[in-house]
Amino acid sequence: MPAQVCENGASITLVPTVAGGTFSGPGVSGNSFDPALAGPMEMRCCILSCEASAPAGYSADATDCDDTNPSVNPGATELCNSIDDNCNGSTDEGFDVDNDAFTSCGDCNDNDNTVYPGATEVCNGVDDDCNLLVDDGLTFITYYADVDGDTYGDVSSTVSTCNGAPAGYVSDITDCDDNNAAVNPAATEICNLLDDDCDGLTDENILVAGPISGPAVQCVAVVTGSATFSIAPVPGASSNSGLFLPDMNILSWTGTNFNIRILDSICRS
Repeated sequence: MPAQVCENGASITLVPTVAGGTFSGPGVSGNSFDPALAGPMEMRCCILSCEASAPAGYSADATDCDDTNPSVNPGATELCNSIDDNCNGSTDEGFDVDNDAFTSCGDCNDNDNTVYPGATEVCNGVDDDCNLLVDDGLTFITYYADVDGDTYGDVSSTVSTCNGAPAGYVSDITDCDDNNAAVNPAATEICNLLDDDCDGLTDENILVAGPISGPAVQCVAVVTGSATFSIAPVPGASSNSGLFLPDMNILSWTGTNFNIRILDSICRS
């Protein structure tokens, strides 16, 4: 068979290379091959025409790297699409700004070479591995505000992080007044109408004096004057004590009555 066959050429007589051999295939009849009857076949991808111009569907150029896609050819502009658009042997060249081996059509941040598909996710508020999730797969811990700085937190004010407690937050949740550093579970209960130690009780185990009879304000007009206050007894008390201003003297104490001298003429309550 000749090295060159024209698709519109005459039938060719085939000569077997082995005695007694036979021929088969498209366009073959006995020992005759008719190109016009052969139909489409792989050999036609490189068929040579005996005519002055190329047959329909053929070209003298042999540089197309994907003849099934008209957008792909040596004259095409390279796009970011995972295809070698311009048939230069490279894919998506010019589309990896941060040089992390991932182009901008797959890299979710082509300006950061630590961010790309398959990167290790770290606690930074960024989608490091380009899976559309931020800080996924990391352990988050809840912390509680400590406004008054007493190391005890407010259970009603929280933040959850994967990289430790932010400034002003602690892991404790037992502060019952986060605006008063003197109030916390470790504080000592004192007589002040507050739950100092956050146990749900106010002034527990402290004897509180009863109400003072008479006017809440006592005024004495002269330096040597005195006024008597009557204080209700305290259940369970075994002794009496009192705290008075420096310019007030206790003249006598009988039962629940304090006889107090005020050493100036200013009203005292």
